[in-house]
Amino acid sequence: PHLSSLVYIPTAMYAPNPKSTRSPGETRRRARYDAKQKMKVIQELLPRRTSSSSADILLELCNPAITADFIDQCLKNAGYIYVDGGNTFYLQQYLLKHSFFAQHLVPKLQTEGGIYIGASAGAICAGRDISTAYWKGWDSPACATETDWTDPHSTQGAGLVQYSVFPHYVG
Repeated sequence: PHLSSLVYIPTAMYAPNPKSTRSPGETRRRARYDAKQKMKVIQELLPRRTSSSSADILLELCNPAITADFIDQCLKNAGYIYVDGGNTFYLQQYLLKHSFFAQHLVPKLQTEGGIYIGASAGAICAGRDISTAYWKGWDSPACATETDWTDPHSTQGAGLVQYSVFPHYVG
C-alpha cells in the first residue's frame, strides 16, 4: 500500500504543569486543541497528499484506553510518524509503557517503511539515551511519576540513531 498518512503524537505536550492555575481537565482540553491545530499545520507542510488527510491520526499515548492493537492499527498506513516536543520525561514514560519503539515503530519501519520526524522531545527519545533532556533545564521528570528515573533503563532511548540527541542550541 502507498504510505501517505500522518500519525501525529503530541503526548509530550500533555505533561501536567504544576504551576498552572487551570484544572487538569481544562489543561488537557487546551493541550488537545493545541495539538489538533499543530497537526493541521504539519498536514499542510508534508510533501504527499495522494490520499485524503482523513486517514491521518492523532495518537495520544497517554490515553488510558490505548492498546497495542490500536497502536499497530494507527501505524499500519503511516508514511510519516511525527512525535512532537514537550516534556521529554512524560513522553518517554508512555513510550516505555507501550514499548512503542521496540514493539510497534521499529518493526513497522523495517517492514513497511515510513519517515520518523521527532521535534525536541520526539527527537531526544529517538536517540540512544534521553539524559540529554536534563541539559535543557526545561523538563522535569517529576511530571512522569509512573517511572523510576533512577533505573538506567528508564533513560534508554529508541536507538533509531546511534547517538544521543540534543536538538536545541544552548548559548
